[in-house]
Amino acid sequence: MGITIGICVRNGAKYIMETLRALEGQTVRPDQVLVINDHSTDSTKNILKIFQSATKLGFSFHDINGKGLFDGRNHVLSLAKNEIVAFTDADCVPSSDWVEQIMRVFKEHPDVVGGTGSHPGLEEKNFVSKLHKWWFIVEGVKEAGYTQGVIGANCYFRKSALEEVGGWIHLEVGNAEDVYIAHKLTERGMKLWHDPRVQVAHHYATEWPDFLRKTYRSGYAITLMMREVGIRTFLYYYTMIIPVVALWLLAGVFALAAGKFQIGLALISSVLALTFLFNLRMFRTVSNTLPRWFTRWIIIWGYSAGILAGFMKRIKRHNE
Repeated sequence: MGITIGICVRNGAKYIMETLRALEGQTVRPDQVLVINDHSTDSTKNILKIFQSATKLGFSFHDINGKGLFDGRNHVLSLAKNEIVAFTDADCVPSSDWVEQIMRVFKEHPDVVGGTGSHPGLEEKNFVSKLHKWWFIVEGVKEAGYTQGVIGANCYFRKSALEEVGGWIHLEVGNAEDVYIAHKLTERGMKLWHDPRVQVAHHYATEWPDFLRKTYRSGYAITLMMREVGIRTFLYYYTMIIPVVALWLLAGVFALAAGKFQIGLALISSVLALTFLFNLRMFRTVSNTLPRWFTRWIIIWGYSAGILAGFMKRIKRHNE
């Protein structure tokens, strides 16, 4: 059973050679490596040409012009020659046994159609990069076992399962493709697996502007995607309530500023306590919950703005 690796990139010149070298150094080499270059305006394409001329991998790259990550994933799916299709990103470095561990998961768990793994940070371990890592839910929920979601920078699937659900819809946004495909697979009763031994290290954001832009874009993309396909699961209502929670805290702050101390303290303490208990239910332990709860109070403002923008945008509903 062979494996195809897909990388969708836009302006990834800074790190993509590091990613490609990591694929060359795998203990089990991938049979096919596809890079989908989405209208890069930096030197990404030149780097890909240089790599293609020198590598012994079954490597090719293909240009799409501003189509977005959803279409990039579909492009990989259409070109994949193998039953296993895995994805990473151009700012990530798979561990040397990444492919080997993916193949192990499918061998040990023949009932699963896809999964995800761990995402340790690379050298940039400042406060912002730690927040970026703590943002992820899938990795924080459990160490290993069945899961309801995947993380796009480290995910793997059976091609036949992706084809059964029709791959990805056309949506010109830069993320939420992982949430979409996990939903499509699990709603059909298919099983996903999380295994921390399937490891991809990540160059997390290290600057506040970049990190906050990511929170806005994520809120926008996930909201727009769920509206486009008519998702009305727990995830939809969980997402829609996030701006309400943010306003709840702001109401408490305004009450304090207006001299309504009892009302303000009651609002602030209640929303902080309730959100902590909600996160504790997901992440199980106080030590695991505290940094992720704190992170969510950092990202809630940009994420809420993105959610509201995605909710207000006019859409044309995709037929399922």
